[in-house]
Amino acid sequence: MRRLGHAAVGVGTVVLLITSCGGGASRADTAPTEPDGTGASASASPAARQGGANGKTVEQVEEDLQSATASRGDLVILDDPLDRDCRVNAALPTREVLDAAALQDIIHRLQRRGWTPDGPVEQISDGPGEMSMGSAEAGDWEVLLGTAPVPEEAEQAYAPNKGAVTISASAQCGPTGNPLKKKSAN
Repeated sequence: MRRLGHAAVGVGTVVLLITSCGGGASRADTAPTEPDGTGASASASPAARQGGANGKTVEQVEEDLQSATASRGDLVILDDPLDRDCRVNAALPTREVLDAAALQDIIHRLQRRGWTPDGPVEQISDGPGEMSMGSAEAGDWEVLLGTAPVPEEAEQAYAPNKGAVTISASAQCGPTGNPLKKKSAN
């Protein structure tokens, strides 16, 4: 049942991220870069900067995702509209829609960085422009990855790319564990 929920959430995430990616700001556009290239955010909470029980900070999660997708192109880290330090949304435009094997390769690269796959990559549609879905976990973090064709309404913004990998990583936010809690301004 959990995998079915992942697929439903993932399909929605794939479409939303692809259609919103074209005009949205990315963290790369706004975040200062540290000398070590981590792009540490001054607004991240102390818990996010220090890592939680899992030992991964939001910046480390971003680095893991960028490393795992680097062979496929440039991952775009998107700003979280609710400004949470426990969520990473990203999109990777691709020339063609990647198949399940390509998504499995990305998850394998995450595994080398300490992530544990959460079941097999699933193909969630048949035929041309198939969509695939996979997930992995690292401590309190969970990442959902999906491949999909670029929707018609975003084709011009993504041209000449015909597909995308969308990624949504999340962990518990704040002391109450409410994933919708906005991070403090401190």
